Amino acid sequence: MMACPSSKTSLVQANPHYSETASAQSRKWLEVQRTAIALSQEPWVGAGKIKGLNNLKGKLFYTSEHNKPRACIYTTKDICAQPLTDFCSRDMYAVAIQYTQERRLVVASVYMPEEDTPPPHDLGRLVNFCERTGLEVVIGTDSNAHHTLWGMEKPNERAKQNTSGSLSLKKPDGSYSTSPDEAQRILIETHFPWAIHSFLPYKAARPDGIFPALLQWGGKALIIRLVAIMRAGLALKYVPRGWREVKVIFIPKPGKSDYTDPKSYRPISLTSFLLKTMERMCERELRGSALMNLPLHDKQHAYCLGKSTESAIHQVITKIEEAIQNKEICLGSFIDIEGAFDRTNFSSIKGALSRHKVEPALIDWIVHMHSTRII
Repeated sequence: MMACPSSKTSLVQANPHYSETASAQSRKWLEVQRTAIALSQEPWVGAGKIKGLNNLKGKLFYTSEHNKPRACIYTTKDICAQPLTDFCSRDMYAVAIQYTQERRLVVASVYMPEEDTPPPHDLGRLVNFCERTGLEVVIGTDSNAHHTLWGMEKPNERAKQNTSGSLSLKKPDGSYSTSPDEAQRILIETHFPWAIHSFLPYKAARPDGIFPALLQWGGKALIIRLVAIMRAGLALKYVPRGWREVKVIFIPKPGKSDYTDPKSYRPISLTSFLLKTMERMCERELRGSALMNLPLHDKQHAYCLGKSTESAIHQVITKIEEAIQNKEICLGSFIDIEGAFDRTNFSSIKGALSRHKVEPALIDWIVHMHSTRII
C-alpha cells in the first residue's frame, strides 16, 4: 500500500512553455526528490505525449484525448493519487491525494488560455465540488495575466489593477501608490539599490577607487545623483571615461603543463562598480523585456539563468536514454570553437540586439560600452 504524503513532501509549479530544456530542469529536480508533486502547464509534448517526465519512476497524469495537452501532474511513486476524471481536460487535471488516513487533498494543474474568460468553467466546478465535500484544494495555474511592469508589451484585463487603471504598489509607510509616476518612482527606489546591494561590500576597489560599501551606504542622496548620471549616459549613448578603464589580472589555469603558453592563463577583469551597477540594470531590462518576448534559443545554456553545464549534459543524457528506451540509434557530434566569445565582433552583437527588438538607445549604449573600454 502506498504511503500518505509526509510533512516533507515537496511541491513545485512551473510552465515550461513547451520547452525541452525547461522540462529537463524540472526532471532534474524530480529525480532527487523522494516525495514530491509537480504541477505543470504547457509541458513539452511530442507525438501527442508529454515528454521529459514520462519515463521517471513516478506517475504522470494528463488527458490523452488531445494531441497537445496543456496541463499535467506528476507525483513520485510513494504518493497515493486518484484522478478526478470529472475535472480533467486538455487545460486542467485534478487528482485526489490521500493526505492522512482520514483526509484527502485535491491538487489541480490549470492552464488559462488568454482568449477565454477566467476562471475556467471546469475550475469553478472543481472549487464548488471541494466546498461541498469539505476537501482542501491546491491549485497551480498559468493565468496569462500580462502587464508592462513584468516584461509584457501591454497589460491585459487579467493584470492586477486599481480603479484608476494603474498598478498600485505598496510604499514603505504601508500606503499605496496612486499614480503611474509614483509607481515608477517606487520601482526605481526599490530596484536601483538591488543592483548596488548585489555586490559584497568590501570587494576590491577597481581603477576608480570606489568599492561597493561606498555605494551601499551612500543613501538616497547618492542614488538620486547616480540615477541622473546613468539616465544621461543612456540617453547620450555614452560611458564616462573613468568607468571604461579595466584592470586585468592574469591567473594561471590549474593543471597546465606549459606555463610559457599564454593560453595557460585566465584573465580576470576588474571594472568600475558604477559601470557594473549600470550593466546589471541593463541586463535586468533585457531579461525582463526583449528576452521575454523573443527568448534566446532553448538549446543555449551558457550565460542563461537557471542553466549550466549540468543542464546541458542532462539534455544530452535525456536524448540518449530515450533512444535506448525506444531501441533507436542516437548519434551525437561535438564541436569546440576556440575563442568563440572573444571573436564576436561589435556588429554581430548589435545585429543580435536589433533582432531581439531591444530599444535602440540601449543597443547604442551597449555597443559604446564594449567598444571604448581601456585595458
